[in-house]
Amino acid sequence: MENQKVYAVHQPTFLPWCGYFNKIVASDHFVILDDVQISKKGGTWINRHKLLSNGNPIWMTIPIRRNYSGFQVINQVEVEPQSNWQASYLKSIEHMYRKARYYSETRSLLETLLFSSNSDKIMYNNVNIIVGMLQALQLSSEHLVLSSDMKIDKKSTSRLVEIGQHIGANTYLSGMGSSGYLDINEFQKVGIGVLYQEYKEIPYQQIMTKNFHPSMSIVDTLMNLGLSKTRDYIFGGKNFEQ
Repeated sequence: MENQKVYAVHQPTFLPWCGYFNKIVASDHFVILDDVQISKKGGTWINRHKLLSNGNPIWMTIPIRRNYSGFQVINQVEVEPQSNWQASYLKSIEHMYRKARYYSETRSLLETLLFSSNSDKIMYNNVNIIVGMLQALQLSSEHLVLSSDMKIDKKSTSRLVEIGQHIGANTYLSGMGSSGYLDINEFQKVGIGVLYQEYKEIPYQQIMTKNFHPSMSIVDTLMNLGLSKTRDYIFGGKNFEQ
């Protein structure tokens, strides 16, 4: 498409996997979806991700307040007060990754990011961490915007379409898993095309395991590959060599 302007929409995930960052670098506009309802029960990528402990995937979770009435949207969700989650997280990281090749480099970066993002709202922590990670990887963050600034009250596909119209984009970049619930006709009616992300993880050697475990947080990638190679890895492996 001539003069293609690509946009992607994603919730503000806690230290997400490299595919999330791949979607950021593949977009002209990356919209952080911070004004949709969060589930009161069950897990969410907003406050947890997967890492490896003794070669096995485990969940790492930031405690959030769930003792509220009614419902909350993502930018209202508070971190559990006095949880000291940053120190707890770094202590767990030390236990799991202290023998990793790039442990010192990665831990130093994480300490800076976690403690410089000390908001009582988890969304602001996550966004600040994502922006800081992009800067550390020498990647642009200038095209990140918040959906809450757009004041859009539509739902599902209609919301995604109106976001595209609001920012003047003409191509929506979707994750592969969303093809089952997107209404492509709604995009086509307003002249917005749909692309599907084709990011594929290349297996790399992870600490304490012979089997590659995909979809780990970028923290795992950094621990095993370091900043420079993780940057190449985010771009889909074109220049990646372990």
